[in-house]
Amino acid sequence: MRDERGVTKCVVWDCDDTLWEGALLEGGGQRLKPGIEAIIRALDGRGILQSIASKNNHDDVVARLEGLGIGEFFVAPQVGWYPKSAMLKRLCEILNIGENALMMVDDLAFERDEIRSELPNVVCIDAAAYATLPDLPHVNPAVISRDAGERRLRYQEEARRKSDQERFEGPADAFLASLGMRMRIARATEDDLERAEELTRRTNQMNTTGIPYDRDTLHALLDDERFAILICDVDDRYGTYGTVGLALVELGDRDWRIRLFLTSCRVVNRGVGNAFLHTIINRGVAARRGITADWRGTGRNRPMELTYRLAGFRSDSVEAVDPAIQVLRLEAPGERAVPPYIAIDATAFDRVPASCAARS
Repeated sequence: MRDERGVTKCVVWDCDDTLWEGALLEGGGQRLKPGIEAIIRALDGRGILQSIASKNNHDDVVARLEGLGIGEFFVAPQVGWYPKSAMLKRLCEILNIGENALMMVDDLAFERDEIRSELPNVVCIDAAAYATLPDLPHVNPAVISRDAGERRLRYQEEARRKSDQERFEGPADAFLASLGMRMRIARATEDDLERAEELTRRTNQMNTTGIPYDRDTLHALLDDERFAILICDVDDRYGTYGTVGLALVELGDRDWRIRLFLTSCRVVNRGVGNAFLHTIINRGVAARRGITADWRGTGRNRPMELTYRLAGFRSDSVEAVDPAIQVLRLEAPGERAVPPYIAIDATAFDRVPASCAARS
């Protein structure tokens, strides 16, 4: 099974003599390099974000990108007169991704070396080889879901949310309430498996085990009465976040065991993860089942460990088949609070039996 954790999530382009011919300040930038637009569109269709890191005047670059008809394809362009490594660090913060998820395309060896010295996990590509970029394994994800083609739009919607939040006068919860967030929790169907697989491969921080599941494995679980695959979709007044959560729950006669729980980084700080997890817990408690959960540290999923701990999970005496997995048990079972600013449609649970025995 191919693991997507080395796959690029954002390609960052230099501008002068990389995206376009010549230097903008010297009258260049009148036309794109041959084939560049097709490459940009291809990457966008694969769900790979693209941005800019350019030493230029910001407004001039933005205007030129728009004039060349490609401005819409770039999120959070970083333009100024400071080191490009600093630009990339800022981009990681904005997009909430790790440096190993970035690829930088630049024509100057000096700039590539400066980035490597500060951010050794960024993949740096000589712009002279740009024509071969679409063939690199880093930008060829094993799974391209329906959500992938809309990923850039989702990030651009998020940028508008953040901009409005910065201008919002009032507490954070009041702003979240103003979003009108709606969450739908559903049993996965065959049509959802592609996105489910993609989530297990792409999600690093908010992932309880870091174990990828391929479509065949998910399909087998879909047909297995002992398991429920749950997906979580969210939208608000800005648009849809798409499918941003996935849970694999084993329906035991005594316990519900959460084998996998993950949420997209796009909904971090929105309360979505807590709402999804606490809804699962509350339905399990209502079914008079104990709640356990698998945990496997990856070095990158510390935020999800904190989520489990805050929900009340503690180490259990049960040993997992995989020695790398620790089984946690929910202490003091009882209803967990769900953020009041999220309207939750969890009618899918009406079709989830308390255990596989309930089907017989």
